[in-house]
Amino acid sequence: MPSTSTKRRARIQPLFNYWVPMLGLSTWDITWNLVKEFEVSTFVSTESAARTYYGGPYRKAHIAFLRSAVDGSSPYELELLVVHELTHVLLYDYEQLKGELVGQVGEFAERLRSATESACDRIAMLLYRLRHGYKAGAYYED
Repeated sequence: MPSTSTKRRARIQPLFNYWVPMLGLSTWDITWNLVKEFEVSTFVSTESAARTYYGGPYRKAHIAFLRSAVDGSSPYELELLVVHELTHVLLYDYEQLKGELVGQVGEFAERLRSATESACDRIAMLLYRLRHGYKAGAYYED
């Protein structure tokens, strides 16, 4: 019987295989892993199900997913989570500029962070609907 870790990976990797090239991110070095918990940070919500980190001067990104979030998510929710995090990678240049212009701390930085999260949620939902078909008023649960 496959381990829990193997089952989690079997749920996530196919989503990366589909969405990375679909979003034009194939030139990026994107890795991911599963973590039990995140380090405490003043920059990220404690309710985050995943975090995206950037490295380089080259196009490198790493996405860490909370095991508990993966375990508790439906296929629909997991796909939205993966696409949401990949959308952050897609918006890397904007994210970097935002950090340079306003920094990471303060009311304006928090408002921009909140707006970015909302935009990533909306883009992820739009992309999901384009892939799976859109039915007005339907709740998307596979």
